Amino acid sequence: MDILGCSFMSVATLFAARVFTCKGLERIVRLFLTANGLLLPFIALQMYVHWLIWVAALWAVTFPGSTWSLAVLFRRAATTETSSGRSM
Repeated sequence: MDILGCSFMSVATLFAARVFTCKGLERIVRLFLTANGLLLPFIALQMYVHWLIWVAALWAVTFPGSTWSLAVLFRRAATTETSSGRSM
């Protein structure tokens, strides 16, 4: 069940990466989301080909990196929006 959930999360991050442009912090977000999504074959097949777990372990870097960079991006967007006089 865990492998299936991580696989779907990798697919979701791969598709979500296409939303962000290649400028500044959005480039970093896109990089982390794409890297996390490209780990899908290694995550999904590690149950059958056991050595793939070593490559799939990169998920422990790409997933926190993508969530952290998204949090920073959204925080900056919220700060910019509220400082310009618009409320959320």
